Amino acid sequence: MKVILLQNVSKLGQKDDVKEVKTGYWRNFLMPQGLAVLATPKLLAQAEKRREEEAGKKEAEAEKFAKELNKIKDETLVLEAKADEKGNLFAGISAEDISSALKEEKGIDIPSGLLELEKPVKSTGVCEISIGDSTLKVEVKPEQH
Repeated sequence: MKVILLQNVSKLGQKDDVKEVKTGYWRNFLMPQGLAVLATPKLLAQAEKRREEEAGKKEAEAEKFAKELNKIKDETLVLEAKADEKGNLFAGISAEDISSALKEEKGIDIPSGLLELEKPVKSTGVCEISIGDSTLKVEVKPEQH
């Protein structure tokens, strides 16, 4: 039977997806938990409209991020952190820290999830962080007392 998912269901699909499921799965799991409804022509049309709207929002958001990334393409973000004499940081700098510093210093709001940082930055110096197709240079300096 065809159903429309009302929420993301692990190992089945995303919200507004139309899926073919077994009757027992629908009756015993999806329907009682409010995770899906039967796919009627009217509901199918509504789900398709929501998917198109969501795709439009994602496209607009991607364009916005592309413009913001072009602003910082050749710039270096400078951060200060506590470090020892050898340049090792006492606390690593995470993607969230970099994202909040970008917003604070440059006025650019980029979610930390877009920053491709394998592990926190743990030493002073310059490192490059990928953000989609762009690269951001981050210079970490020891804090001056």
